[in-house]
Amino acid sequence: MNQQAQDLFEQGKTDEAVHLLVNQIDHNPKDIQGYLQLSLFLVKGNELEKAIELLLKAANVVEKPKDLYFNLATAYYLKGELEKALSLLNQLPDTADNLYQKALVYFNVQQYPKALAYAMTSDQKNPSDSQTKELLGDIWLSMGDLKQASYYFNEAVKINPTAKSYVFLGICLYSENYEQAQVYFEKANEVNAKVAKQVLNQYESLLSAVKNGKLNG
Repeated sequence: MNQQAQDLFEQGKTDEAVHLLVNQIDHNPKDIQGYLQLSLFLVKGNELEKAIELLLKAANVVEKPKDLYFNLATAYYLKGELEKALSLLNQLPDTADNLYQKALVYFNVQQYPKALAYAMTSDQKNPSDSQTKELLGDIWLSMGDLKQASYYFNEAVKINPTAKSYVFLGICLYSENYEQAQVYFEKANEVNAKVAKQVLNQYESLLSAVKNGKLNG
């Protein structure tokens, strides 16, 4: 990793960081690290097309192009090209990160049993990852199982309390324990009121379904 470029990027000096890595790649076009780091910067800046173009170009140059696949799959996933993302991920070892990414893809195409299988395996490999537990909560909630969803959202906030997980905990418990649900909504606001409001607005129909008893407790 180019630490100078990383420091510049974290300081918000994105153009300087990118320029530094472009120069690094120009001087050593077969060094995979420059491509990987630059692609991450581009993805974080939502320049997905540029990231994909960079990684496809790099695949023709570097010694081990498969080492680019995870970053390329992530860019494809964020761009909504899920089949391409999955095709790449299926060629990679079943690490916790790869399994999590596969679970995300299947979750987004509403293949919940497959998403659940990959997310559960990822969680077993890396039980301290809050993102995986949050995804498991999402999957169980989408399958209508409030009890399992509540369990995983609760596990997620133990590791990393996010507004989203607190909101979903509140939604899961709304019918069973209204007072506790309100506590979770308040905690969500304490963590990030803006995100809490966005999540509640986005999932208003889900909360209505819980209120009306249309999901299992």
